[in-house]
Amino acid sequence: MFCKKNIFISHSSENREIAEQLCAFITRLGIKESRIFCSSIIGQGVNNGEKLNDAISVSINKAQVIVYIISRDFIESSYCMEELGIGWYLSQFKKASCFYLILPDIDLSDLKGFVNSKIDKFSFVDKSHSGDLGLFAENLCEILKIRLPKHSVLVNAENTFISATKASIESIMEKSENIKKEKEKKEKETETLQKEIKHLKENLDTLNKRIQDSREERNNELLKQELRTICERFRYLGFRTGISQKEFDLIYKEFWLSMVNRYLELQKILGGEDGDMAMLLATIYSANGDFDEAYEQLKVYVQHRNTQVYPSYFENIKVDDSNDMEEIIEILQEKIKHEPKGVVQDSYKETVEYLLERKKKIESKTDE
Repeated sequence: MFCKKNIFISHSSENREIAEQLCAFITRLGIKESRIFCSSIIGQGVNNGEKLNDAISVSINKAQVIVYIISRDFIESSYCMEELGIGWYLSQFKKASCFYLILPDIDLSDLKGFVNSKIDKFSFVDKSHSGDLGLFAENLCEILKIRLPKHSVLVNAENTFISATKASIESIMEKSENIKKEKEKKEKETETLQKEIKHLKENLDTLNKRIQDSREERNNELLKQELRTICERFRYLGFRTGISQKEFDLIYKEFWLSMVNRYLELQKILGGEDGDMAMLLATIYSANGDFDEAYEQLKVYVQHRNTQVYPSYFENIKVDDSNDMEEIIEILQEKIKHEPKGVVQDSYKETVEYLLERKKKIESKTDE
């Protein structure tokens, strides 16, 4: 059968000595040991035949006063935190009064969750807060409705408690200081590691940027080399004079048009225009019947090519859709005279016809 206790001492097993001295302090106030439940003390905890969990559950729920010895070990114990939650619940319904004796290895900022400073009574257990024990004694006696001992008895009880717990308190403070130093050390190590990681990341980013730039530069150089090769092939092979339109369509058409398309792709990527190539491209487009594209290349030719025939014309010419391309017509007509029969001559003739048709349209718009 469980024995009802008025006072329940909740503590971590690591703070057993302090719990024992607290029980001794309470008995010096005139409170019998039988009214105190403390699992660390034989006779004041679990009786023979009782289960620990059942005994604790009954005692804490029946207690008028619950005293928590709060330490770092207490907070890190799931059992202790469960007891803390029960006390918080009981105090909300005025079924029990809770006292929190704070050991020096934590501060109030460490207490979160159930503990509320507006309704709970805090006392600090160390030499500099010895007066807190007197206040704790006054409140405890008031709740249990017993007379507070004489001042000399109370002071003697306080001094005895402080003297008896001195070694334990110093050990707790030393442990707390070591933990703090270790934490600061780890924080510095973490900070240093983070800086090293950041530095390595920056170096990696720089290296990746260099690799990317180098890759882009190499790719760009390869594209330039490809463009130069195509231009060299165009100039070396020329657009075969004397071949017939049939030969062009059957044999040369796909070859030349694929070269043209790739040249234009590279030109778009790398920029720049080539007047000599423009005339060659215009001829190929004309041979294929793409006169609009041929015209665009002829405009490039006019803008970038200074010929022996009209040197002054090409210096300040403005090439746009209103220009009748009279000079380029004359150039092509001159080329037709010296070009042998075949697809090239035909393309020049067809281009001239296209340009003459354009010229008529421009002139008719001007007359209007």
